[in-house]
Amino acid sequence: MFVSVCLVICQAVLPRYLGAAPGEGRPDEAQVSNRSSDTRVSLQSGQTRRAVNQSRLNWSGHDYAPRISPDGHYILFQSDRPAQFENHNLWFSINRAWPGRDFEANWAIPRTLYLPMDQDASETMRLVRPSGTLLDPDGTFSVNSDDFEGMAAYIFRDGQPVEIYFSAPANPAIQRPGYGGLNIYFSRYRDQRWSPPEHLNIINSHFNDKMPCLSHDGRRMYFISDRPGGYGRTDIWYAERDLSSGSWSRPVNAGPNWNSAASEVSPSLSLQGDLFFFSSDRSGGMGHFDFYYSRRILDEWQSPRNMGAPFNSARDDEYLSITRDGLWTYFSSDREDEDARGGFDIYRTATPDWLHSGVSIVLQGLVRDGRTRLALGTEATIQILSDRTQRTIYSRVIQKQDPVANRNNFTTTLMSQNSYRVLVSAPGYYPAELRLDYTGQIQPDTVDQRIIYLQPIAADVPSDGHEYRYIAGLVRDSQSKRGIANARLSVRLAQTRGNLDYQSDALGRFIVRVPYKNGFQISAMADNYQPRSLNFVESEALKEIVIELDASQPGDPCVSEVIACIAVTRVFFNTDESGIRASEIDKLQRIVRILQKNPAVKIELAGHTDHVYTNEYNQLLSVARARSVADWLIKAGIPGERLLVRGFGFQNPIVKDEKTDSDRQLNRRVEFLLINTQP
Repeated sequence: MFVSVCLVICQAVLPRYLGAAPGEGRPDEAQVSNRSSDTRVSLQSGQTRRAVNQSRLNWSGHDYAPRISPDGHYILFQSDRPAQFENHNLWFSINRAWPGRDFEANWAIPRTLYLPMDQDASETMRLVRPSGTLLDPDGTFSVNSDDFEGMAAYIFRDGQPVEIYFSAPANPAIQRPGYGGLNIYFSRYRDQRWSPPEHLNIINSHFNDKMPCLSHDGRRMYFISDRPGGYGRTDIWYAERDLSSGSWSRPVNAGPNWNSAASEVSPSLSLQGDLFFFSSDRSGGMGHFDFYYSRRILDEWQSPRNMGAPFNSARDDEYLSITRDGLWTYFSSDREDEDARGGFDIYRTATPDWLHSGVSIVLQGLVRDGRTRLALGTEATIQILSDRTQRTIYSRVIQKQDPVANRNNFTTTLMSQNSYRVLVSAPGYYPAELRLDYTGQIQPDTVDQRIIYLQPIAADVPSDGHEYRYIAGLVRDSQSKRGIANARLSVRLAQTRGNLDYQSDALGRFIVRVPYKNGFQISAMADNYQPRSLNFVESEALKEIVIELDASQPGDPCVSEVIACIAVTRVFFNTDESGIRASEIDKLQRIVRILQKNPAVKIELAGHTDHVYTNEYNQLLSVARARSVADWLIKAGIPGERLLVRGFGFQNPIVKDEKTDSDRQLNRRVEFLLINTQP
């Protein structure tokens, strides 16, 4: 595989896009217009039949991984052309036609990359420091040397890079420490000078770690690695940075949605962060490495799609970059082309309508009682659904002295070019539904402010003359505090005959009808648990009913190693880790013995996280935790077909309002759900 570079050009300013994306898939050839390489492009048609070789940038060797600066003024790429330094280096060129965005680019003769790019480095190029980098007192800087430097990612501010991440091998001769294989290094522009390149210990391994790709805000990094724990030869991995401290999380595999048994390389993101691109030599493509893209809807990335022509060919097509205004797409390819110079060349094509990105929309609102018009006095559940995914968030319970009580008690971010259903519910209230249509032209930084009124469920006065209300509850294990699925509940009124029967859901939750003024008894029972009853004088002050059941065996059901033990076991994890702690091994060994005695039992492994990082990262981390437990069980002899791995991120926390590390520790877990217990 040709070693390459990923230059991700990022900026805080939100881009302008040309319009709504009419759909997914390849462009319609009937809507594509021909043009020559030196004529104005019709922005109405917006597409070309073929990608145009940017011959001014290319030479007879390899010119690879083009990345456009946010303002379109510069292009940065990797090349092995002859220069002051040997091997592969980073280069750049200036677009003389900038800022005329609808014309062909007019590229200047490429030059070896130095920073800042608006200074002349002719003198400073002679000042090679012992570290192998160029760092002049005036601030001019370069990472190029006679060793390999490439696979770089940049964050731009005010037209110039302020952070650079690049891949290179460790080399003691130029004072470059590191592990075996390729490593990712980091340098930052601060106090009018660049810091010496630093080895990212937490990101790198003793395998090849390369091709870093950063989100526009610098919070997330995707990269390629052949370390163990992947799905194929090389996989996409992911880490997240705490911007307040600058520290990176431990990497997690991006999962089987993007990765395959083949190789994935050259990751990149749109500036909005809702389009992810990579290349893969998986089966079903047009040949060798093809481009694929994945669109993010809510917090879920959709299954990747082959991008087709003109992006893909019968040869290798890798590294894709879209300009901020959405007009042009650049990529590299070694395709057979009449204008090809040799090796990998840089190409450009007009961006098709179906690939245009959306913009972020902040949805925020206030859930109110429809009768009193005051902020709801209980937590509301808000489900946001699109055609292909869903997200669940919760409203805050607002205190009277809260200054935002008349503004909002929930906030989330959605993407344009989508339609959503929003379902809002709370105990004791009828649910409400909103329809949100964010297709068409949406301005960046749009805030959609909503007030949602929930109508209280009317007092029910049946023939017995009593007044009733509906109240939510939870049946849970007394030891693990985990909800018990399919528990049977019965409500007996103090002054009437007959019972009202209910059943808990998969999480142990239920809603029952109880009287306002008169007493009642509620009983709960479940398989392998001792039944329990609670008595209440009246329900007026009740907010929730919690019933804890003891295991039917004396003490912990795991002492007797019965099937019920699996359902109440939790495996806990350290912060930002998916490795099995030594303290949890006994639990897993017990589960192995139970599964071996009950060969018909299949289980779901559900991974969960605390709320320290973003939803996207937590989703990946939760899957990694569940997969880590599954791998341990498989190595212990449990067949993989008996295990289902799922991740829930922070969707189902034990402690929703985390205030201490003890709260977060309860949420960092893997739980087990019995799928089949029949012989």
